[in-house]
Amino acid sequence: MFTRDHIHSIIPEPAGRVQSPASDEIKQADQGSHEHESHENRPVEAAHDVVVDHKSDVIQKPEVTNFKTAREGIESLMKYIRSPNASACGNPVLVGGPLDRKGDGVWTVCADRILRDGQPCVVYSFGICNDFSFDDEMNLKGCEVHSFDPSMGVESYSRSKTHWFHDAGISGIDDSNYTDHRSSMLGKGVKPWVVKTIPSWMSTLSHNHISLLKVDVEYCEWDALNQLLKSPDIQNIDQIIFEVHFWPGRRSNPEAVSVLDAVQSWMDVLITIEKAGFQHFSTHENPMSSGEVIDEYHYPCCFEVGYVRSF
Repeated sequence: MFTRDHIHSIIPEPAGRVQSPASDEIKQADQGSHEHESHENRPVEAAHDVVVDHKSDVIQKPEVTNFKTAREGIESLMKYIRSPNASACGNPVLVGGPLDRKGDGVWTVCADRILRDGQPCVVYSFGICNDFSFDDEMNLKGCEVHSFDPSMGVESYSRSKTHWFHDAGISGIDDSNYTDHRSSMLGKGVKPWVVKTIPSWMSTLSHNHISLLKVDVEYCEWDALNQLLKSPDIQNIDQIIFEVHFWPGRRSNPEAVSVLDAVQSWMDVLITIEKAGFQHFSTHENPMSSGEVIDEYHYPCCFEVGYVRSF
C-alpha cells in the first residue's frame, strides 16, 4: 500500500515513448493478417494495485484550493493521488500489458461499468506506442475499440471488424497541422499531427457515449482533459483511466511554469473530474516512473489513475 512517506530512492529513468517504425506485427495487421493469440485466452484477473484506506471506505477528497507554497501543493497532490476510494468499484480487473500482468501497459479497469447486459461497449484509447495489448483485449471482450497514436509513423487502418487504429491524437484544440507537441516525442522529427478534442472525436466517429476512455499521451492529457471537463460530453463517459505526468522539468520543451502553478493546475483538473460525477477508484505508480527532486525530496512523475462514474 502506498504511504504518504517521501520517496528517497531514485527510480531508474524510463525509456519513454519515442517515435518508432511500425513493427512486423503492425505491418501484418495493416495487411489484414493481425492475430490476437497472446491475449485471447487470458483469464480475467482481479486488480492487485488498488489502494484502500482501511480506516474508512469513504475518503474525503479535498476541495480545489489555492496553495500558498509549492511544497504544500505537492504534499496535497501526492496524498490525493495515493488515496483512491477502492470501494467505488466492486470488480477491478487488470487488462493489457505482459502476460504476467507485471510491467508497463497494465491498466486497472472497473468491470462494474463495462460490458453490462444489453449495453454497447465503446472504448477510446489514446497513446499506443506499438503496444496494442490493452486495446486488443478490450476488443476481444466485446467492445468496439478506437486506438489513436500520431507518433508511430503508421497510417490509419482496421485491426478487426470492430477495432480501428487512427493515425491521430488528442489535444485541447482541433488542429490538422499540430506541431506544439507537449510530450516526450518532441524533437524527433515527427511530421505535424492531426489532433482533436475528445468531444470532436465523438462527433467525428458518431458516438454519443464512451464506456471507457484510456489516455496515456505524455503530458498532453492535461489540456485534453481540461477541455473535456468544460464540455457536456463529460456526462456521456462512464469511466476514465489515464496516466498522469507531473513536473515541468521533465517536459521536453519546458515552459516558464512554476512548480506551484503546475501543481495547482493538475489538482484543479483531478478534483474537477470528481465534481463531474466520477470517483477516484484506483492508483498505480508506473513501474518505469522516474521523477523530480524538489526541496531535497524525490517525487515520482507518473501514475495510472482510474475514475468511474457514480450512478
